[in-house]
Amino acid sequence: MAGLANNARRFSQNTFAVLVGVTDYQASGLPDLPACASEARKLSEALIAPQTWAIPSSQVHLVSDADASRDVIVAALASMAAQAGADDLLIFYFAGHGQSDEESFILRTGSREQDGRRGITREDIVRTLADTKARGVLVVLDCCGGAGFAETAPDFFFGLAGHDFRLLISASRAGESSWELADKGSLFTRRLLRLLRGEDRLDTSGMIFFNDLFEYLYAGVVADAARELPAGTRQTPVFAGSHAGDPLLFLNRELTLAQVRVKTTRLTPDVVRRRLLTTAASIISVVALVLIGYWAFLDSHQYLEVRGDNITLVHGYPGLSGFGLPKDEWTYMEGPDGLLSSAALKVGQPLVFDREKSSETALIEVLNPAPRARIEIWQNNLAAARSDLMIAGNDPHLLTDGDLTLLPYVVSADQKSQLETWVRRLNPEGSIAPVLALKSVDPGLAITAYMASPASANRGAQLNLIAKWDGKCTPEVQTWLDGILADSLAVLSFPQALQAIVKTKGCRLSSERALLAPLRYARDAIFTLRLTDPDAAAELQQTLGGMLTNEGSGIRQRPQLIARLATYWRHIGKAACGKWLLDPQWNLAAESLLDAAVATARDCKGASLEGRVSPDALSIVLHDGPQERVIVREKLNSELGANALNVMAPILESGSVERENVLRAVLKATVNADVRIYAVRRLRYLGVSGADALEYRLPERPDLDRELVRWLASSDPQRASAEFTRLVLAGNINSAFLAALASIVIAPTDKKALVNFAATQTGIARTIINSLIGSFDDAVGLLNASDPPVRNLAADYVVVRPDAAEVVTEARKRSRHADVTLVRSEIKLRQINVLKKELASMPDFALAWRAGWMEHSELDSDGIWLGFEQALDQERIKMVAAP
Repeated sequence: MAGLANNARRFSQNTFAVLVGVTDYQASGLPDLPACASEARKLSEALIAPQTWAIPSSQVHLVSDADASRDVIVAALASMAAQAGADDLLIFYFAGHGQSDEESFILRTGSREQDGRRGITREDIVRTLADTKARGVLVVLDCCGGAGFAETAPDFFFGLAGHDFRLLISASRAGESSWELADKGSLFTRRLLRLLRGEDRLDTSGMIFFNDLFEYLYAGVVADAARELPAGTRQTPVFAGSHAGDPLLFLNRELTLAQVRVKTTRLTPDVVRRRLLTTAASIISVVALVLIGYWAFLDSHQYLEVRGDNITLVHGYPGLSGFGLPKDEWTYMEGPDGLLSSAALKVGQPLVFDREKSSETALIEVLNPAPRARIEIWQNNLAAARSDLMIAGNDPHLLTDGDLTLLPYVVSADQKSQLETWVRRLNPEGSIAPVLALKSVDPGLAITAYMASPASANRGAQLNLIAKWDGKCTPEVQTWLDGILADSLAVLSFPQALQAIVKTKGCRLSSERALLAPLRYARDAIFTLRLTDPDAAAELQQTLGGMLTNEGSGIRQRPQLIARLATYWRHIGKAACGKWLLDPQWNLAAESLLDAAVATARDCKGASLEGRVSPDALSIVLHDGPQERVIVREKLNSELGANALNVMAPILESGSVERENVLRAVLKATVNADVRIYAVRRLRYLGVSGADALEYRLPERPDLDRELVRWLASSDPQRASAEFTRLVLAGNINSAFLAALASIVIAPTDKKALVNFAATQTGIARTIINSLIGSFDDAVGLLNASDPPVRNLAADYVVVRPDAAEVVTEARKRSRHADVTLVRSEIKLRQINVLKKELASMPDFALAWRAGWMEHSELDSDGIWLGFEQALDQERIKMVAAP
């Protein structure tokens, strides 16, 4: 008993904890709920209580509410990390609000009203804990969408780097809320406290290992959420990370050793020797037979087991080990949410079956219709997949967004009636995938059913539907798009509807509707008209020409139309000269004045535009014979932002000889990464040497680094290859930078160095490098990797390899277990080919405009985006002069 107490004391003295609680009432809007700071305080009291864990209070640092600034939290964590030794455990617990953005996940330390980005980022945590000697790190997040933290910091949680474990437990999935209940506290932390206080016991040993802890929290929180939250609301704990073995996290001091009674017999050495000699041979024989039988038993079995959010196929028998078994063979993307309520497979209850039975057959028997359909799609049993997806459609809770995205690619005309019924009952918050599925077999019926559904009242859903609409035009589709354009309330949908008209073969925009477009979308309307009805555009061009001459002088009596006329003149194409629009009496806004100046330089004899660079400013100057006029002037300094485009775009469009100087002046002056990216791309399209490209790098902007390397590669491929390799080996392994491998040529020696480097990495860097420049077999192996995150990531990058189609085909042939990722890769390859064909057929005047809209709203994965970049590179000369 004393030995156990001493062990508990020794164990607790080597535990260091930083507990943070931040209550942001302005963010939550729920001032009557328990404060997050209170949850952290309760946890602190539980950890230092002598009857439980007895961690010295000096090793538990509590930070809450007003004291919980980013600097204080990071300093406390750094202090504990520095104190922890090689045998110690470091715990970081956070109760508060989580906030996702495009590139990171923020643990908020202040009110959104004060500062929307205030808080601790993944970089703060990784940097602070990078050098700790602690044998293990445990991060516990009781905040909304906490799983997003692990998704944005995989290099930390999936790399042990000499540690026993690095683990994160999130109270909820990405996209889920972490609930607090009035007078009851946090749903998640309440369960954690019950275990630490000894109110709930896992067993009599007093030892709590990580897997037991997570299974307890998962089952308890899911059950509590089903019982105490509104119907249909879920909260699902998840974990991420790596561990060499199942780590021991806590030991309860109150539990004691049971009494052990030992009966001994006094034996002499001679007696022992004689007995050993008598039984040795028989023992060896029995052991050999037992081992052979044991191995045969293990080898003849396999089982499916729920682990976190996935189901894993294991070779062996649950609870038994030996001869290298049990051995994980494959992890399916299906998880516990996809299991039938009556299934034999449950959390903590493996499903055992004979090795001769297909694991897919066993899995199909225990899954709900939607995840079952994913298995059937991999088996190419599309009829069964269609049937199961339609069955799942009767209960939207059974369908995930991933399932719905597959729907348009597996349905057939046989499901038209069912799909119509499904679409007609779509609720405003429902997915638009069923509409797109019905569109693939009958576009007109899809729109008719959608407009009759409750979902049509949701303007956000309609905007999403318009952005994804393409295919063939029908009278119903034309009427739908015309109605959107005529709706004065659908201002945000207007440009998207124009894009849908461009993408929908046969639909048109009338010249009357183009003339009535809101002024800020006038260019979009004119380009749409020119693309869909060239004859109407030519007629409008002629009409505008008359307005620009003395014959159209009547418009001078309507100055409110001057700005619109200037925009139409610039974008309709070459027309009559109307430089009278530049008369100061019209008091045009800067943008309209610029439109008129660009058109004047194009259509008026003797007129031209010049981009002028001075030490402190950029200017656009219109020359009209001996006269000149400054149209736009922007200060040239480090704060130069998006307004720089007002200078650069017209100079590029006019073909001014000064365009290179203008672009370089902007590039040198601004520290705005997005503006630098724009300038670098245009310089590359112009064929300007990028020998000095890397001089324009900015800290922590890998997307800019990628463009700079691509610029350098356009003039010096060998050097670009070497510089890219040098930066990667120096630690620049952000996925946005590594994506440059899709568009630059890597020299053989550099490729070898990068592949060797990838072999030393884990997670994202290794997968991206091998997906893009690894051998054919490397790429196929990644698509067939047993780990779902690796398969998903590889699927996004393999599709832009030169041999992508062959790699995906071969991966299909070698695939031994169900994985719908391969199907999604095939879909992405088709989407990329469609993008390339559209960009190749796009007229020069509209290429940059159409490409900008694609990048803005139509690229839904990294793989599609990289394929889009490759397509733009093929059309880059056309991009230079386009508006």
